[in-house]
Amino acid sequence: MGTSRAQYHLRQVGVFLNLHFISKPEGAFFIWEPSSVDLAGGKNEITSEAWHAKLQEVAEAVRDHSRRLAAGKAALEEASV
Repeated sequence: MGTSRAQYHLRQVGVFLNLHFISKPEGAFFIWEPSSVDLAGGKNEITSEAWHAKLQEVAEAVRDHSRRLAAGKAALEEASV
């Protein structure tokens, strides 16, 4: 429960500072699952297809969020001219 409380508190701080969080998709990654990560020889490769799919989903959410923020900034700049 310690990490979930820390994440909740971090979110409270972020809201106070007006940070933009991406709340979905969310997921938990367990690096201790031997079938998910290949740590042999320092490769540190993700071997789980489910992890690849989730990371792709997160990357797409970050991309989309960045585009929305950039579009909003451009609209504000255009309106102030």
